[in-house]
Amino acid sequence: MKKKIKVSFFLRKPRPNFDFSIEMFYKELFKSDNQNIQIIKKKLPFESKGFFKRFYSTLWCFFNQNEINHVTGDINYINIFLKKNKSILTILDLYSLKRLNGFKKFVYKFFWLDIPLKRCSKIITISQKIKKEIITIFKIKSNKIEVIPCSISNIFEPKSKKLNFNELNILFVGTGENKNLERSIIALKNLKIKFTIIGEIKTKYLYLLKKNNINFTNYINQSQKQIYKHYVDTDILLFPSEYEGFGLPILEAQAVGRLVITSNNLKNIAGKGAIYINPLSINDIRNKINNIKKKKYKVKKIIKVGFKNLERYKLKNIKHKYIETYNTFYENISNN
Repeated sequence: MKKKIKVSFFLRKPRPNFDFSIEMFYKELFKSDNQNIQIIKKKLPFESKGFFKRFYSTLWCFFNQNEINHVTGDINYINIFLKKNKSILTILDLYSLKRLNGFKKFVYKFFWLDIPLKRCSKIITISQKIKKEIITIFKIKSNKIEVIPCSISNIFEPKSKKLNFNELNILFVGTGENKNLERSIIALKNLKIKFTIIGEIKTKYLYLLKKNNINFTNYINQSQKQIYKHYVDTDILLFPSEYEGFGLPILEAQAVGRLVITSNNLKNIAGKGAIYINPLSINDIRNKINNIKKKKYKVKKIIKVGFKNLERYKLKNIKHKYIETYNTFYENISNN
C-alpha cells in the first residue's frame, strides 16, 4: 500500500460574527479521506489577535509540523518557524495591504507577507487577479504561485422562487469596509424593499439605515444551514464589493438560483450569470435595482447562465487540484 502523505492544514481560530464562506469552503474541501493524502486539520489555539497570542500560535505550529505544512489565509505569520521546503502558503487577498496605513501597514506587510512569502516553497491563491498582484508587488516568480479557485458546499442547492417585484428581498453578505455597505444603503434610500444583512453592523451604518428609511433585518454568527435559508428567502444577492480576492457569495447565490448584482471587477468569477454595477457609483447601484423592478432584465436567463457558471467550480475538481498539488510538492521534496 502506498504511504499516505501527512499534511498539516493550519486554520485560523474562527472569530465569532465575522467568518463565513472561506471557513466553510475549507471544511467541505477535505470532508472525506483521500487515497494517499492524510489531511490533519490544525486549528490555531488562539484567535489571531495581539502579539502574545500570535507568538504562542507560531510556536504551537512549529511543534505540529508534518511532511507538508499548509498555512491557509490570514495567519501567514505562523510559517516563520516552519520548515521552508515543506511549507505551502495560501494568500486569499491583499486587501489589508491596501486598507492599512503608516506603522500598521509596515508591520502587516513585514510579518504577514514579506517574511511568510520568503519562508515558503509554494504559494496557492484563489484567483488570477491575486496572483498578478503578488507578482507585481513582491516580485515573486510566476511558477511559484498556483491558482486554485474556491468552491461551495452541496448544501447550496437550487430552490425556485418567483421574484417579488413589489417588494424585492435583497441579501447583503459581509459588512467589512470593502463590502461597500455604505454606498449600498444610500442607493436603496426610500425604495420599497426588504434588506437582509449578514454580519455585524457598525453604528454609522445603523444610523444610515434608519436615516434612509430602509426596512432591514440583521443576522450574525450564522451557520451554513442558516445562510442557505437566507439565500432561499431572498430575491437578489447584492454584492457590490470594492475589492475581493474571490467572492464566494456569488457562487452560493447562483447555486440556489438567485439573481446576482455584483461589481464589474468580479466578472471573472460570476461570468455572464450576473448584473454588473460600478461599485463606486451610488446611482448605478440604484438604477440597476430599479431596472429589475421595471422588469427590464431577462432575470430567468441570467439565473440560468449562473447555473452554468458553477461548472467551473465543482468541489470534486477543486479537491483534485489540491491533491495533485500536494503530490507534486511532496515529490519535489523527496527528490531534493
